[in-house]
Amino acid sequence: MRARTFLPSLVATALMALALLPGTAMARVRPASRQSSPASRQIRPEVSAQFSLKGTNGFEVAVGVTDRRRLSLSALKFGDVLEAASYSLRVHPNRGSDIIVARLGRLGHIDMRFVPGKVRREKPPKGCHGAKTVIEQGHFVGVIAFHGEDGFTEVHSRRAVGAVTRTPALTCPSTSPPPNLKKLRHELEVEEAAKEAEESEKEEKDDEDEVLSIALSAKARGGHVALTASKVALREKHGKGFSLTNVAVFGSRQRGRIKEKGVAAYLFGKGSTFLVPNRKEPTSEAILKPPAPFSGSATFRRHRAKAPTWTGDLKIELPGFGQVRLAGRGTHASLCEGTACLLHGIPSGQSLLRRLGAS
Repeated sequence: MRARTFLPSLVATALMALALLPGTAMARVRPASRQSSPASRQIRPEVSAQFSLKGTNGFEVAVGVTDRRRLSLSALKFGDVLEAASYSLRVHPNRGSDIIVARLGRLGHIDMRFVPGKVRREKPPKGCHGAKTVIEQGHFVGVIAFHGEDGFTEVHSRRAVGAVTRTPALTCPSTSPPPNLKKLRHELEVEEAAKEAEESEKEEKDDEDEVLSIALSAKARGGHVALTASKVALREKHGKGFSLTNVAVFGSRQRGRIKEKGVAAYLFGKGSTFLVPNRKEPTSEAILKPPAPFSGSATFRRHRAKAPTWTGDLKIELPGFGQVRLAGRGTHASLCEGTACLLHGIPSGQSLLRRLGAS
């Protein structure tokens, strides 16, 4: 077992944070038409508008609209703990206009129009055929008022730097044919066998090294909020080694027309954040105490005569959700050890990313 097994969980967390942000225009792909070559695919035209500005409490706020009908607003803060919230909804399209108008209920409203400035044109990607993409840089004027739940951030402005991107219809080469799964599976089995033999030989030569990899997952608030924590520790002979901890909380819910998401992620943290008192039986007990915006701590214990318990006063100020209790009554958790646990046993990998990814 090696520390590299920790990376997929970190990558998934990072992707989740990026998915919360409205980025530049992303072209949608549709199957090739009858008139097009089987070796090509059609990319639909798309118009996207974006602007960003600073919110309170260290958050950056970004607004994006795709095809004048799909709006997303996100707030992101980088620190010891990455914090983010996003809100997405459909808005009434203003055909032929770059006006952004949206009512966000108690969260606020947006009524901004675009004032173009510099225009830039980009050629189609290599291998694609079609007109150039037009990027108009300028600013939006009007009014935006956003009030995050419990005041985690606020924005009041009448002007913001932004851009409008117009992506034309394109014809591009189709993706590569699917790989030979049977051959790929055989190659992976051979590679895995070689790795296992190498690791087994290393463990025999240095049986004093101690490796620990453990993961915990918990759910709260009716399953709308999920917590995952991973720890990888290596203790070599002569006392050398390292310990890394990853703790993340994801929330997702529907507020009428608005789909809301929140995330807080503590990456590459101190080993003392996630304690395992019994190294011989690492899944028997674990104590989690991450830094602010978390508060309190939680303890997982496995019992012989009854079900495991998940107790404590662990809470978090999750952007968009306010204070959420992560342990105690109404919550439940599981704890597992090993590579398979880190990659597949808890929803901190691809399954959670799919469930909470961008709309």
